[in-house]
Amino acid sequence: MAVLNSMVLTLNGTPLPQTQYSTIINATELVGEAIITVSAGDVLTLRNTGVALTLASGVVNASITLLKLD
Repeated sequence: MAVLNSMVLTLNGTPLPQTQYSTIINATELVGEAIITVSAGDVLTLRNTGVALTLASGVVNASITLLKLD
């Protein structure tokens, strides 16, 4: 049985549909890209929307890179 894992960025608590990415657990890395508009004071959150996972201690299990485009 395949188990789906997915992540999404939220902006001020609202999921951004263009940032929803999914993969089969243990099949591959979960990687995605999106260009979004944010304002000063906005809060971005990387949210696990798939299954609840027990993650390894001391290991980077999720990361995000933000770039400002002028």
